[in-house]
Amino acid sequence: MDATLPLLTLPADTVVLPGVSMKVGLSKETAVAMLKLFEKPKDKDVPYSKATQDLMSSVNRLQAFFKLKRTSADGYRNASLITIACVPRIAQKQIKEAGEEGAHDAEAATPVLSTNSTEVNTSVYSFGTVCRIVRFERSGSEDFQIVVEGLSRLELGQLVDKSGLVPTARIKVRVDEDEGAEDKEATWNKTELAQLEVLHASAKEIIELAAKSNAAQFSKLMASQTTVAASVMKQLTKLGGSARDTRATAGMLVDLLMAILPTDFEDKIAILAAFGIPERIAKGSEILKTKLDMMKITEKIDSTVDSKMNKQQREYLLRQKMRAIQEELGETDDRDGDDDLKELTQKLQSLKLSPEADKVVSRELKRIKRMPPTQAEYQVCRTYLETIAELPWDKCTEDTVVTVDQARTILDNDHYGLSHIKKRLLEYLAVLRLKSMRSEAEVAHEENAQENQLDESAKPIDYSNRAPILLLVGPPGVGKTSLAKSVARALGRKFQRLSLGGVRDESEIRGHRRTYVGAMPGLFIQGLRQVGVNNPVVLLDEIDKIGGANFHGDPAAAMLEVLDPEQNATFRDHYINFPVDLSKCIFIATANNLDTIPAPLLDRMETVHLEGYTYMEKLHIAKKYLVPKQTKANGLEVDQVVIPDDVLLHICTKYTREAGVRNLERKIGAVCRAKAVDYAKSLSADDGELITVVDEAKKGAHSSYDPVVTIENLTDILGMEVFTDEDAEEAKEEPNSSHIGVVNGLAYMGTGNGGLLKFEATQMPGKGQLKLTGKLGDVIQESAQIALSWVKSNAAALHIDTDFDKVDIHLHAPAGAIPKDGPSAGVAMTLAFVSLFLGKPIPPSIAMTGEMTLRGRVLPVGGIREKLLGAHLAGVNRIMLPLNNKRDVDEEQRKGGDGGVLDKMEITYVKYMWDALEQVWGLRFDPMIESRL
Repeated sequence: MDATLPLLTLPADTVVLPGVSMKVGLSKETAVAMLKLFEKPKDKDVPYSKATQDLMSSVNRLQAFFKLKRTSADGYRNASLITIACVPRIAQKQIKEAGEEGAHDAEAATPVLSTNSTEVNTSVYSFGTVCRIVRFERSGSEDFQIVVEGLSRLELGQLVDKSGLVPTARIKVRVDEDEGAEDKEATWNKTELAQLEVLHASAKEIIELAAKSNAAQFSKLMASQTTVAASVMKQLTKLGGSARDTRATAGMLVDLLMAILPTDFEDKIAILAAFGIPERIAKGSEILKTKLDMMKITEKIDSTVDSKMNKQQREYLLRQKMRAIQEELGETDDRDGDDDLKELTQKLQSLKLSPEADKVVSRELKRIKRMPPTQAEYQVCRTYLETIAELPWDKCTEDTVVTVDQARTILDNDHYGLSHIKKRLLEYLAVLRLKSMRSEAEVAHEENAQENQLDESAKPIDYSNRAPILLLVGPPGVGKTSLAKSVARALGRKFQRLSLGGVRDESEIRGHRRTYVGAMPGLFIQGLRQVGVNNPVVLLDEIDKIGGANFHGDPAAAMLEVLDPEQNATFRDHYINFPVDLSKCIFIATANNLDTIPAPLLDRMETVHLEGYTYMEKLHIAKKYLVPKQTKANGLEVDQVVIPDDVLLHICTKYTREAGVRNLERKIGAVCRAKAVDYAKSLSADDGELITVVDEAKKGAHSSYDPVVTIENLTDILGMEVFTDEDAEEAKEEPNSSHIGVVNGLAYMGTGNGGLLKFEATQMPGKGQLKLTGKLGDVIQESAQIALSWVKSNAAALHIDTDFDKVDIHLHAPAGAIPKDGPSAGVAMTLAFVSLFLGKPIPPSIAMTGEMTLRGRVLPVGGIREKLLGAHLAGVNRIMLPLNNKRDVDEEQRKGGDGGVLDKMEITYVKYMWDALEQVWGLRFDPMIESRL
C-alpha cells in the first residue's frame, strides 16, 4: 500500500529493523518542528497504533517546555506523528566510491534527499522502516530523543514536502508476503527449509550461550545504540521451538537476531533490503553462522583467559594471606617487591633478544614469579635477570664519519711523535670507515633483495664486524692506553678498559656458573654492562700478564674465543648461559713484551711495536704537554714557571731514565710545586698577610719571584742526580784522551734507552786464562771467548807476537752492579783485545756495536735507534755499525723519529772485523777472512 509519511533520516551507521525499538537523537530545531506538526491529520492509508498514555505525557511535557499549544486527547487520535518513515543514510565511503564510479548501486541508492529546508545533501537508501513513535525524551538542555519501534519495511518514493525541517514523502509499505498464510509448509522448498533449520539452530545456540553465561555474554554482544524491550526478549525466547513453529515467525527471528548481535552496518542493510522471507533467511543464516562461529571462538578465548586469571587471582590471594601472616609474626620488611618485579618484567620483555635468549628469560621469569621473596633462590634468579636486563642488547653508538685528516689531527693532539704508529692507526681507522660505508650499502641492498625475493645465497657478508685486533707492544708509559682512547674518540665510540693483569682463573673471562655461591659474569659481560653499548672500543690491558694453565683452567685459552672474529659473535658466558654478540666491539690489546703470550693467542692479533721515547721526544712532550698540565694542576699560570730545554733534558737524563714519561711528569710536577711555594711566599701584603693570587696577578708578578728554573735549582728540588755516566762525562771533558785496551761499546739499556758500554782489557803473567768481570751474562761471556779466539787465530796477520800461554787476560765492564748480556759487544771486545796486544789506543770519540763470528764476520744487532741516541747524548758522534744494520738507520731517518740526531752523526758500516780495524786505526791488515782454526 502507498502512503505519505514524515521522513526521518537516521544517524550514520544506524538501522531500525521491524520489531525492534531504538532511541534516535534529535536536534532542538527538529524536535520543535515535529511537535508543531503534531496537529496535522494522519494518512488514512497507513495503519497506526493508538497513542499511549506514556506518549501523551512526554509530548505534553515537551510542548510546555517549548511553549507550544498543548495537544488534546482527540488530537492524538488524529496525530500524524504516531507513524513516521525512518530511512538509513548511505555511508560517506560508499558515496565517494560511487562518485568515482559514476553511479550508485541500483538497488541501494536513491536521489539525494534533504532533512531541512537548506537542502543539505544527505544520501539515503531507497528503503527503510515504517516506525511508530513510542515516547519523546529530553536528554539535555539542547538534546532530545524519540523512541521508535519498527513496524514493517518500506520503499521510498518521491519527496512531497521539503519546506520544513521534517519533510514528507510518498512510501510503499512492504508487508511480509507470508503473513496470514495458513499452510506454512506449502510456501517453502527443501533448500529454504534447510536454511531455516540453520537459522533456527543458530538462534537456539545463541539463547543457550546467553543462558550458560547468565546473560553476561549475551549482554556484551548487544549493540550500544540498540534497546531490546523485555517483550522482545520474551518473544525471542519463545522462538526456541521446532522448525515448523519458527517458519511463521522466521522473518521476525532474522530481524531480532540482526538487531541484537553486533553485526556490521552493511549486514543490517542487507537484511533490511530483503523484502522476501526466503531471501532474508538465506542472508540471515549466512551472517548468523559467521557471527556464531566468532562468538564460540571468543567464548573459548575468554574461558582460557578467565581460567588463567582465576589461577593468578588465587595465587595473589594466597600471597596476600602469607604476607598478612608474616606481618603478624613480624617477619616482613618494607620492600615493595611486586612493583620492582613488574618493572623488571616489562624491561625484559622490551629487549630484542634471540629466540634462545628469550626462551631462557621467559623460563626464569616464570620461576621467580612462583617463588616467595624469602626463598634463597629468589635473589639469585633476580640478580641473573637484572644482569640480562642491563646488558646493551640493541644499544649502540653510531660511528662518527671522520676524514683521515680529522683522525690525524686527533692523534697529533693527543700524542707527539710515534709517526709509524699513527700511520698504522690511520690505516686502521680508514679501513673501518670504508667497511662501515660498505656495510650500510649492502644492508640497503639486502632490504631491496628481500623486497624482490632474491635468493638467500646472494645475501652480502657483514664486513664491518671483522675489524683486525691490534696488539700495541711497548714499554710502560709510552702511551698504549691513550692511543686506544684516541681511536675511540676518532670513531665516536665509548671506551672500556679491561685489566687482564693477574687474571689466573678462566671463570674471570667466561664467568661463573650460577650454581656457585656469589657467581657473577665474566670481565667482558661486566664491561658491556658498565659501558652501556654493544659496540665500544675495548682495551685489553696487560694481556701479556694473563695467567697460564693451572687447576683453575687456562684464561689465555678462554681469550681465544673472544679474539676470534669467527667465534665472538656467539660468545657464551657461563653465567649468562646463552650466546652474546661481541663481534661489534673493537678490541685493542696492550703488552710490554711478547714472550709470555701464547702463540695461538698472539696469532689472532696484529702486532704493532711502540719503542720508548728518545730524549728529544721527551723534551718535546714535556714542553707541549707535561709542563702546561702540571703548571695548571699546581695553581700557576703558564708564564709563572719557565723550564728551559737544557733543564728538561737534564731531568730526562739524570733523574728519569725510562721509556715513557710517567716519572718525567712526576719530576716536572715536583718542580712546579717548588715554584708554587716560592711564588706563594713572594705574595704578601704590606701588613704581612697573604693575599690572593688573583689580586697579585692584577698588580703583576712580585719582583722577588724568579719563574725560571735552572739546573742548579734541580739539586734543591729533586735531590742528587739519580743516574751518572762517568764515561760519557769523561768523553765530553777529554775528547782526545785515549787508553790502551779501552773501547766504547753501545748497549740497549732497556725501556727504550741506550748508551755507552765501556770495556777495559789488561794482561798479566799467567797461564793463558781469560777472566771476565762486571756481572756479565752467559751470552756476553761467550762473545768474549769468541773474540779472544779470533785474535789468537789471526795473531800473525795482526802482527801480534804475544805468547798467549804465558799471560792471563782480564776483561772488565764497568758499572759492575748492572747485569749485562747479549751478543752485540763482540766487535768492541775484539778491538779491546787487539788494542791490548798491539799497544795501540782506540780513539774515545768512536763507539761500536755488532756481533762477531769465529770467521770474523760482523752480524746485525737490535736496538740501533736507542744506541745511536744514547751515543749522541754521551757526546760520541762517530759510530761503527754492522753493514746489515744500514736498513735500520735508513728506516729511522725516513720516519723522522730521531729529531735530526742521525744527520749530525758519522756512521760507518763494516762487514768483517778487518773493516773495523781499518776504520779505527786506518791501517790495512792482511785480510784473512777464514779462521785458521
